[in-house]
Amino acid sequence: MLFLARCAVCLVLAAATVRATSSLIPISSDDGQGAKDTVPGCSFGGNYYGMREEWHPDLGEPFGVMFCIRCRCVQTSRKGKVDGRVSCKNIKKECPKLTCPNPVLNPKQCCSTCPEGAGSPQLNVSTTADAGIPLAPSRNPLKPGEILKPAPLPKQSNDEERMEKTAEEDSEEDVYSVLLTGSQMYPPVPTAAAARGRLTLWRKNLHYSIHFSGMTRPRIVRFTDRLGTVLFEHEVRGTSQPHPSQVCGVWRNLHPVYVRYLQRTMVYVTLVTPSWPAGEIRGKVHSDRVGGLETFGSLLTPPADDAHAWLGAGGEAVMVAGPDGTSVDFMVMFKGLWDGKGNSLVPVHLQLTHPVWNITLRDTHAEITAQYNEFAEVWTNLTEQELGWMMSGELRLTVTAGNLEHPREISGPITLRQTCDTIHAVMSGSQATPATETGAAGSAIFHLHTNGSVQYQISTAGLRSRVTSLTLEFDEYHTGVRRVVRDLTSTYSPFYQMATGMEEQWSLLDMHSFLHSDLWVNVMTEEFPAGQVRGRIEPLVYNGHRARETGLPTVLAGVNVFPPQRTGAAGHAWLSIDGDCSLHYEILVAGLNRDVDTSVSAHLHGFAEIGEMTTDWQNEHKMVLKSFYGSKAMGQLKDIDEELLSHIDQGRAYIQVSTKRRPFGEIRGHVQIPNRCHSRHNLYEEEEQHSVAMAQEREYERVKEDPNSCYFEGEYHGHGSTWVPAYDEKCSTCKCQLIAFYLLFLKGKSGIIVQQETEGCYFDGDKKFHGYGEEWHPYVPPFGYIKCAICVCEKGTNQVTCNRVRCPVLRCKTPIRVNPTDCCKQCPETETNEAPITDDVMEEDWRHEEEESDQSFVWPTETTITRSGTKTEQGGCRFGKDTHQNGESWNPKVPPFGVMKCIQCVCKNGTADCRRPKCDKLNCNPSDVVKEDGECCPRCRDPYTFHTLTCDNDLI
Repeated sequence: MLFLARCAVCLVLAAATVRATSSLIPISSDDGQGAKDTVPGCSFGGNYYGMREEWHPDLGEPFGVMFCIRCRCVQTSRKGKVDGRVSCKNIKKECPKLTCPNPVLNPKQCCSTCPEGAGSPQLNVSTTADAGIPLAPSRNPLKPGEILKPAPLPKQSNDEERMEKTAEEDSEEDVYSVLLTGSQMYPPVPTAAAARGRLTLWRKNLHYSIHFSGMTRPRIVRFTDRLGTVLFEHEVRGTSQPHPSQVCGVWRNLHPVYVRYLQRTMVYVTLVTPSWPAGEIRGKVHSDRVGGLETFGSLLTPPADDAHAWLGAGGEAVMVAGPDGTSVDFMVMFKGLWDGKGNSLVPVHLQLTHPVWNITLRDTHAEITAQYNEFAEVWTNLTEQELGWMMSGELRLTVTAGNLEHPREISGPITLRQTCDTIHAVMSGSQATPATETGAAGSAIFHLHTNGSVQYQISTAGLRSRVTSLTLEFDEYHTGVRRVVRDLTSTYSPFYQMATGMEEQWSLLDMHSFLHSDLWVNVMTEEFPAGQVRGRIEPLVYNGHRARETGLPTVLAGVNVFPPQRTGAAGHAWLSIDGDCSLHYEILVAGLNRDVDTSVSAHLHGFAEIGEMTTDWQNEHKMVLKSFYGSKAMGQLKDIDEELLSHIDQGRAYIQVSTKRRPFGEIRGHVQIPNRCHSRHNLYEEEEQHSVAMAQEREYERVKEDPNSCYFEGEYHGHGSTWVPAYDEKCSTCKCQLIAFYLLFLKGKSGIIVQQETEGCYFDGDKKFHGYGEEWHPYVPPFGYIKCAICVCEKGTNQVTCNRVRCPVLRCKTPIRVNPTDCCKQCPETETNEAPITDDVMEEDWRHEEEESDQSFVWPTETTITRSGTKTEQGGCRFGKDTHQNGESWNPKVPPFGVMKCIQCVCKNGTADCRRPKCDKLNCNPSDVVKEDGECCPRCRDPYTFHTLTCDNDLI
């Protein structure tokens, strides 16, 4: 039998080098939220108050608490969501008139009162007249994660007091049900859809399972009050639902006000679909009429293909197995078959049929008063064949109401109880008869199929002798006699310590016992012929926790602890890691000894080697998961150390539960969850590299389609781009410009490819690595090669030093520039009157430059080289020998090319920004692209003009 115990769950990491000191990481539950997130109310003066709560405002010094002002948090609705609004009132005028001669004003009171014995009336400002809710004193603001605790309610009727006490009990469950139809919407919705739900209030959480038919999967499950105010909404995600025709969810941390709404049938459930955004079907939540003892059920809907169908109607049938095993008690409830007014009798016809064989098994007639919408009946002496059909889901229930001319019909299949719960069993030695303490444990998971078959997976750990019997048994109350229901021994594998299989053809009473926690799993061994481990089969309510979706849980046994523990406790745990690398866990335990200590701790351990753990098992690194009361804990752990994630991935981790009596572990289970979170930084780098590669690939495709691009050595290069050719990586640089490739050699230097240097200077202008002592003309985008300068890589400093070229002093009268790319002029071979080659640069006084040719400058080797001027004191720019004002634009002069008409420089706050013009994309073929002299951008060839491409031999 499971009992309550206070537990804490921890992660423990032990590596080859165990850290002696480690800090505990505080983790709060995934369902623990601040009051503002989960409880509607009002914020006033830094404090938070619950709905309908009253208080006297505290205005601070020097005013203090204003006892003649009464504030109240009143309920309002904003955008369909319930919220609170502060309403304050001066109650001084409500003070009664006093007849005594000397009234007294007591501290913390608004109204004066007569002395004792005077008998004058006085105003009680402690409570409200309508709600009877006591005023809350001024309090400190809520801390993060703290849940609002409203002031206690005054004593009410015995029934209400009992219900409130029940709602607060952790060990108690309140079961509710709901029938949803289109007729209960306002206005009514003409739909053939209907749904029935089962709701369980446990530990202030409302767990619900809703089975629907005749409609698409709902988009939202909405809880409202009778006025339509939204109390809670659940957005349905298809991936988290266990069955295609079911919706499962949890409404966590219900406010006590909503618990009272629930107990007083003031809560409604609405299913919202894409076709009906305001809601397609709706129903009122009420206490379950059979106390959660349902064996079979049926959802009744109108025929969708019948034009005369009574759309909007619906019903449900709840059936409970009789004690004799051959009878079924049932109750049928329906909505929308008639208007429900008056006291006239309405004929109702109920049929139990087998649609495949087209036979009627039971036929019941009744007359119901119009104001009622339900009736109860008993089917007796059901045959074994009929019960088998019923449990396999082959029978159908049809309800017809009204006269024979215009009957109103709803029908649906009969199935075993459908919920989202998990049926499980924790098998421990403490639950065996007699109890054992061997450290063995077991875990069982069952799945009920719609055809009535039960699939099982049973795992064991730590059995010290051969298994002689594995059975499902029924424990007779008060007598202690155990009856074997199913023998599963033949499916048990000693090697895998597991039994798997499928059980079919259940009797009515055995199936009812299976559904309602009256069956046990018992494992008998040679050493313990009566049973070594045993556990009760019981449903585990759906909680929306993703860890349970991973499959079988991990068995927790004392024999897995180091050193092994001879204990009667056991447990199992579900664990999973999501895409954000957070660990989700759910742990269930049984048999922990309360007599010693009610404090229990659970840990998740990771260790580098098992041998390491055996030598230093007392100094493991622990990460706290959660403290909990009861027999289970669940939550989420974020920000896990990558080392621990690696241990979990490689199977070097285990889950452990510890007690004060056994502080180093009482039960433990091996954990292995494949994940790549421990290398997530590498994943991020891979993703970034992949993104860069994709961007480069897209850019290359764009360049490939650009008619102005160049194709060279098997690759495309964009217009204006530069690159180092493969045939001469040392001495050449190529540039794409109008389908011509410009190569420039340093005069007097070899163009032979040499081995790449491993030491030297990297020059960002030509994107090359230059060895120590190497000389070259600098390449500066967007201007190109600067032939009037020579750079050299200096050994020792790894810096690039560039010097101007010293031109010789010429004595001739008319020096000329032989080639446009030459930096220095020369004397002609014969003195002639031929006009020399001229450009804008040749008009400069080169003798002035020659005088400064000894000056040099150091080029940075790690930063990007940009051609920019020097800041002046007035905010202008100095470019070369010229000074430009802020905002001024010009075409720069670059020796030896002269004025660069296709480069525009602009002075911006002291910095010269030089750019080439952005040319329009051309739509013609590459062979039809031309560029005229004096134009900066290419254009498409005139279709009526023929051009040829020529190359300058000096540039190729």
